[in-house]
Amino acid sequence: MSVLSTITVSLRDEAAEAAFVDAFTKALGATEGFPGLEKLIAAKVIAADRTYHLHTEWTSPDAMNSWQSDPSYRSIRDAFDVTLVAEIEMSRWTSAS
Repeated sequence: MSVLSTITVSLRDEAAEAAFVDAFTKALGATEGFPGLEKLIAAKVIAADRTYHLHTEWTSPDAMNSWQSDPSYRSIRDAFDVTLVAEIEMSRWTSAS
């Protein structure tokens, strides 16, 4: 059963955006070759200042949970100051089969 995960995040100001882009770039490097990650799309939202959309596709819930438990991911996530986020929306879906 695959898992689709989406996150749309808006940052408070230009400094917050720069910190987010830096953290995301580090996380992106850490995902290279990570088992179970089928697709990762990151895009800056058109006509929405300091807003980004992230979409990942995982082979299974276990694969996604493994990434979220991985020390590389956790150190990057924990170093990011969440007070820089103005708004965030997250959703996850599983395939019907």
